[in-house]
Amino acid sequence: MINLSAIFTSWPGMYLVQSFLHSLIAAFIVDTALIAWKIEDPVMRQRFRLLVIITPLVSFPLYQIITPDRGSAMFRLDALFDMGRWLNLEIWGVIPVGALFLLFLVFTAVIFVLQEMFPIVRHSMSPAGPELAESRPEPGSPVARALENIPGPKPEVFILDDEEPVIFSSTGRTPAVFLSQGLVESLSGEELAAGK
Repeated sequence: MINLSAIFTSWPGMYLVQSFLHSLIAAFIVDTALIAWKIEDPVMRQRFRLLVIITPLVSFPLYQIITPDRGSAMFRLDALFDMGRWLNLEIWGVIPVGALFLLFLVFTAVIFVLQEMFPIVRHSMSPAGPELAESRPEPGSPVARALENIPGPKPEVFILDDEEPVIFSSTGRTPAVFLSQGLVESLSGEELAAGK
């Protein structure tokens, strides 16, 4: 039988548990801040959410440097939210909370791999499809006329040679908007101007 207490009191086990709990707390704080400060910019939202990933990775080692006896029994006896106490509890005297925590951790890891990592690996290993030809809007075209009324700096706009109605943008130092020929043909001039 697996000794869950030995797993959770080992350095890797403490790091895993603390990082997971710190990420939950960071996610709550970040989401609350995004709502409270009404941050709508996607780049800023992404930077804030990156804190949820980075902070837990460095917080446990930082706390260990600040308080080296963090894993000792004396320190843990004084800690109100010591995870060793909570993970060693048993529900109805039968099911250890630590086992449920491990199941939840494995479940979220599998979901992460299937939802986030697997598509990236599959996409990077698949043969490249045919490149779509792209061109800038012709002067006097509906897209060029729609761009004329945009105040401020205008993004680069490219028309893709594709019949499917598609629109997407790239971000970074030189953001660009990509429209398919099928989308341009399906929208009126007013609709194109409204979409910009």
